[in-house]
Amino acid sequence: MDAIQLARQLGKAIQEDARYINLQLAQQKNEDDKPLQELIAKFNGHKEELNAEMRKPEREKTKIVQMNAVLEQLYAEIFQSDNMKDYVNARNEMKSLMGLVNQIISGSAEGKDPDSIEYEDCGSGCSSCSGCS
Repeated sequence: MDAIQLARQLGKAIQEDARYINLQLAQQKNEDDKPLQELIAKFNGHKEELNAEMRKPEREKTKIVQMNAVLEQLYAEIFQSDNMKDYVNARNEMKSLMGLVNQIISGSAEGKDPDSIEYEDCGSGCSSCSGCS
């Protein structure tokens, strides 16, 4: 079996993993949570207003401070929601799974023994990462 076929099997295995399933369920709970969705919509609306204010050549500093305070309050309310907390936890679990999978694949491509590769969280985030060692 070639690497592409194995990657497709890996993709299917990931979708059968409890962490993936939990993330999908948590995401659906968030989508079905009307009060949470209203908070998110309100947050997004205020964020757009703030962005519009920031683009103005003559910005009102006090208005911007007030708008930021509203955004911070809405953000806090969103992340105090039990459904959002569950989603964040599920997303973090899935991120850890994918981190280990990626480290195994990258390490294997560098000649390391796939069975000896353990998850290492570098703590710096992966957006600017060139790969974990």
